[in-house]
Amino acid sequence: MAETISDIINDPICSFAKGEERGVHLLKQLILFAPNNEAAFELRQQIEDEVGHAELFNTRLKDLDIDCEGLSKNLDSLYDYAQTCVDEKDWVKSVSVQAVIEELAMASFIYRYPELDEKTQTVLKKVIEDEKRHLAFCLNQLVKFADSDSRARTEEVHKNSISIMRAAAEQEGLSKDQLNDAKEIMKKAYFLHNSRLKKIGIALPKVSFSKTKPL
Repeated sequence: MAETISDIINDPICSFAKGEERGVHLLKQLILFAPNNEAAFELRQQIEDEVGHAELFNTRLKDLDIDCEGLSKNLDSLYDYAQTCVDEKDWVKSVSVQAVIEELAMASFIYRYPELDEKTQTVLKKVIEDEKRHLAFCLNQLVKFADSDSRARTEEVHKNSISIMRAAAEQEGLSKDQLNDAKEIMKKAYFLHNSRLKKIGIALPKVSFSKTKPL
C-alpha cells in the first residue's frame, strides 16, 4: 500500500479529481442527443454534481498542499474511448462507458477510504453517493434500451474498456505496490459491475485476475 497521505491521494483519487473536468465536457455533449427530457434533466444534474465534486476535491487538495499528478494513463485512455462513443452519438454505448467510469471511481474511493483522514473521507462520502445515483441512471437507461442490438453494443463497450485499461496499465510504469492496488481496485470494480449487469441480462467478458496483469 502507499505509505503517505500524498501517495494515497495521488493514487488514484487525484486521477479521478482531474477526471471530473473531462466528465463534465463529455456530459455536455451527451445531453445534446439525450433520448428524452427526463434523461436530459438527469444529465444536467450530473453536470452540477461533477462541477461540485471538482470544487470539493480541489479545496481539500489545496488544504493538504497536494499537487495532483494528473490523470492516470488507464483512466485517460478510458475517457478517450468515451469520447469516441459520444462522437458517434451512440446513446447506449455512451451510457455504457459512463457506467464503467462511475463504477471504477466508486471502487477506487471505497478501496482508499479507510486510509484517509476524516475530512477527506467526508468529501468522498458525498462524491460516492452522487456516483451511485449516476450509475443507477446509466443502468436504468440500459434497461430501457434492451433490444438485442443494444445489448451487443453494451457488451462490446465493456469488452473494449477492459482491453483499453489493461493495455494502458502495462505502459504506466507503476511500482509493485501500485500494481497490487490497481489489481485490487479493478477486481472490486469488475465483480460489483458484473453483478449489477447480470441483473439486467448483460454479461461481462471473463477476466482472470490471478493470471493477467492488473487492469
